[in-house]
Amino acid sequence: MKKILLIAFTLIFCACSNSDDSNTNDIDKLIGIWKPYREVEVYTNGEEDIYFPSVCELKNRFTFREDRTFFNTNYP
Repeated sequence: MKKILLIAFTLIFCACSNSDDSNTNDIDKLIGIWKPYREVEVYTNGEEDIYFPSVCELKNRFTFREDRTFFNTNYP
């Protein structure tokens, strides 16, 4: 679960830009409720580890709002 949170935070930081010419449409693409499908870790040597969530973890949701807040809903 910690890996999923790390990925979600990475998405937030990658989607946000400090430049004045940033395109707000990019952030609009992230806004909404997302469900986990799979987790991919890519290492510096190019190798990948793919993790598929359990049936229970598939019920989890990540919510990204227009005010740039993030909520994670976990189901046991």
